[in-house]
Amino acid sequence: MKKIFSLSLFTIIFISEIFAQENMPYSRYGVGSLQPMQFQSTMGMGNLSTAFQSEWMQNPDNPASYASLAPKSAAFDAAVQMRWNTLSDGSNSARYFNMQPSYIGLGSLIHSGKKTKIGVGFSLLPYSTVAYHVSQNGSATDTPLVDKQVFGGSGNLYKFQLGTGVKYKNLYVGVQGGYMFGRLFYDSQIFFPDSAHALGTENYRVQNPGGFCWGAGLQYVIPIGKENKIIVGATYSAAVIMQTGETDMWRRFSSYGGVYESTVDTIKNIPDTSGKIKIPSKISFGIQWVQGRQWSLGAQFEQQDWSQYRNFEQQDSLRKSWKFAVGGYFCPEPLSAQIFKRTIYKFGFNYGLDPIYLRGQQFNFYSFSAGASIPIAFKAEENRPMFMFLNLNFETGSRGSTSSNLVNEGFFRFNFGITVSGNWYQHRKFD
Repeated sequence: MKKIFSLSLFTIIFISEIFAQENMPYSRYGVGSLQPMQFQSTMGMGNLSTAFQSEWMQNPDNPASYASLAPKSAAFDAAVQMRWNTLSDGSNSARYFNMQPSYIGLGSLIHSGKKTKIGVGFSLLPYSTVAYHVSQNGSATDTPLVDKQVFGGSGNLYKFQLGTGVKYKNLYVGVQGGYMFGRLFYDSQIFFPDSAHALGTENYRVQNPGGFCWGAGLQYVIPIGKENKIIVGATYSAAVIMQTGETDMWRRFSSYGGVYESTVDTIKNIPDTSGKIKIPSKISFGIQWVQGRQWSLGAQFEQQDWSQYRNFEQQDSLRKSWKFAVGGYFCPEPLSAQIFKRTIYKFGFNYGLDPIYLRGQQFNFYSFSAGASIPIAFKAEENRPMFMFLNLNFETGSRGSTSSNLVNEGFFRFNFGITVSGNWYQHRKFD
């Protein structure tokens, strides 16, 4: 297990360093573009995680689900995400690509009784990504003397969390706590015409936020006959207050033809300013109808009031957001000897209101998703039964608008990962 963990962690970090080119203009707002906070167990089915539970796959978005893992088993998960995004203003378009780690985690059932079960799990996931480079010529600004303005940003926020779930009869309750951290870079430059013989101005800011977070969830199973059941669930993620240090630097630079040449001097440098970043709370409700191991259908609603977001007590162009999702999965023949008949196929759809509010409008967004979890059974040491799922999921959608001189951002995400699940523990007996 240590070898699998080390190799997977090294691989996803190494790959993410190779591919790091991306341009998402709307990641300028808030803490960046929010990333899916699910494992691949739910990604392909519209991210329906609130009411999802499984014996072999983890669901860290609702800690109550840890109590549904199989007895004497553990599940290890890791994945890589590839993203393509296309920017369009209605007449011109550009395409970008990036690859980065999607998540890593481990979950296990540590107690299994007649009426009660207790499961635990930890995970490390990217929470948000800042990656944008936007240029605005002088004719689009209110200052005629300005030749152009250039805005750029990069960085990520990550979330490490440790959770536990408890089952009593048909009720599952869970809590989890963790730590959010990251490093965010913001840069803005003002260029003047060459004829003005004026130095350009640059403002460069770096933030290093970090803070504790917690959340809770519950699920209730309603049996319907021997095979059918309905699962209802709810989650609550508390508001996060992150302490952050900030370095704020103003510099002048030389340029020619609208191209940055070199830094001339530093006008002002304010290091290590202390402040806070507030991420608002989030709630979700979900329901799933499950038919044994063969199929499931579900729906989910979540809401987050981003008007409560604060960065050094400053608001941003953000409003209350919501998302509605439907999806499910099906497995043709769970006990078949043919691998593609026992593969789990997934599908889903998302629609909602984006938190970004610009030029008098708040965007709608939508996405379609699909995927497959391909199970491969094998025997570990001492003939312990194990499963490895090869997870392939994609999501494609759109956000933004081409009206009011804005841009539309179309995206395509592809996630590839593994789940290794089964009996990791073997009690030795002596005759």
